[in-house]
Amino acid sequence: MLFSFPYALTGLAVVAGLVAVYTFRARFRRRPVSSLMLWRQTQRPRLGGAHRDRLRLPPLFYLELAVLAALILAALSPHIRRPNLGTLTVVFDTSASMSARDENGLTPQIRAARALQGTIRQAGHARVRLLLARATGPESASPAPPSQSAARLRQIPCHDPGDSLSASLARANELSGPADEILVLTDRAPDAVTHLRPGVRWLAFGRPQVNRALTTAERTWSGQGRESLLIEAVDYGAVKEEIPLRVAPLAAGGAPLFEGRLAVDDQGRARQRLDLPPGTPELVVELPPDALELDNRAILLADPPRPVAVAVQVENDAQRRVVERALDATQRARRDAPAPHLVITDRPSAAGNTPGAPWHCILTAPQAPRLVRGPYLADRAHPLLEGVSFEGLTWSAGTNQLPGRVLLFAGNLPLISLDSPPRGSPTLHIVSAGAGDALYRAPAWPALVWNLLQACADVQPGPPRRNLRAGVAARFAAEPQQSLVHIETPNGKEQLRARGGHADWMPMEPGLYRMRLGDNRTEPFAVNFQAPAESDLRLRQQGTWGEMADTEHLRRTHRSVAWVAGLAALLLAGLHHVILGAAWRRGGMLKDEGSRVA
Repeated sequence: MLFSFPYALTGLAVVAGLVAVYTFRARFRRRPVSSLMLWRQTQRPRLGGAHRDRLRLPPLFYLELAVLAALILAALSPHIRRPNLGTLTVVFDTSASMSARDENGLTPQIRAARALQGTIRQAGHARVRLLLARATGPESASPAPPSQSAARLRQIPCHDPGDSLSASLARANELSGPADEILVLTDRAPDAVTHLRPGVRWLAFGRPQVNRALTTAERTWSGQGRESLLIEAVDYGAVKEEIPLRVAPLAAGGAPLFEGRLAVDDQGRARQRLDLPPGTPELVVELPPDALELDNRAILLADPPRPVAVAVQVENDAQRRVVERALDATQRARRDAPAPHLVITDRPSAAGNTPGAPWHCILTAPQAPRLVRGPYLADRAHPLLEGVSFEGLTWSAGTNQLPGRVLLFAGNLPLISLDSPPRGSPTLHIVSAGAGDALYRAPAWPALVWNLLQACADVQPGPPRRNLRAGVAARFAAEPQQSLVHIETPNGKEQLRARGGHADWMPMEPGLYRMRLGDNRTEPFAVNFQAPAESDLRLRQQGTWGEMADTEHLRRTHRSVAWVAGLAALLLAGLHHVILGAAWRRGGMLKDEGSRVA
């Protein structure tokens, strides 16, 4: 180790020279005599050189030796452990695979908490900052003392369908100082593009395991009260075997609708389709327990199209019957409700521009009408024209200037527009000459009516669908004049702030939810975990990346005290100078000692 410190090695050579100077030195004593004639030399005089004299060292030798020892100690750069190491930033992976259990019942989350506890106990950080790598992005956890950080890590739910480790690591680098350490706790290895700077350690606690998962569970409304159920399960294992599956009512005591084993293909996938009779209650789809429990269960609620109350206020009888037939064909329009959601009329003055007013569809007579056959320029990005084709139609267009955003042109003539005032309800304008228009006999008309009813249903208070997927953003419609949306989750209540009558939210935890509406009503909806990337545990790894260099680690964990040894050497040298100066002032060095300045 001394060869790593050349100055300390040089100091040892100087110490050897100092000892040699004091050991092999010539010592002469003066004795006044009258003559040397009667003297006989009975002993050879001590002339120094290679002859070793009896060691009699003066006190100044030990002082000089102490000075050299202090200088050698300073050259060795001694360090002492810092009382605390500043802030430790922990980036924790909250994806669902962190909750996968091995044959011993341990999860990567438990092993990560143990590693964090050992790191804090060994290093003694003054503060621990916990940063969660959520699927939605980095999220700071509530602060906790270093001694409670590991326990806090065990309590964090790991059910996200993905992670944001790269973004969270970048955020941790922004929050950390140059001397702070960063610890990444996950169950996979870093990507090839991930750069770990000095001071960043990446610890993975995953283990490859066999797992079976529900990757698709959909309940689709097929009309006339009937539904269809589509299920896809995947076997992520080396040996592809049949997958046991059970479909039963969510309420206890119900007879299973399906219970059997599904055959898998070469990729380990198995599919099952079921036709559900009218009135089928809430269902639960289950697989046998395995390493990951989140992907073994799915709750499916009946999701019929939301009905829309429609009022038809068209004076022309033939045109009114055309409109009513299209509404009845959708099987979702209620024309007997006292408070309509949509008003279809041919009177332009009936449009409502006040908050909470119903939607309006105004059939506008063309001015200076003339027949056109296209070409039609449609705004395909708008949901109202999704799946609607106008090719081949003969349209009675006019010179009308329609308000709002024009959705359909015939040349430069507007045919359909949507007026959406900031504080009022939207109004759809359609240029129509009467019941004889070719539009009412084409497939475009019922498709346009369906899209209009769907747009009105989307703004009704409630969840967008009854079956949602974890980690997928959904838009919840709020009550009129309400700024908060109240949702009952499996772990408590959640309040969402609504803007523009909607609240965007991404539920993460699977389970059964309820949205509170007015008049003490609630609408249930289910959130299911379907993330094949998290269910595949075959690529999970265990290891350590980003170990710091010894010098960098020493700089972060220890504090140099070489200045103490240097200061001691300076003080001892000063004392040596004072003693030596005092001796010379008393008349020189002692003749018996014959010491010389080192």
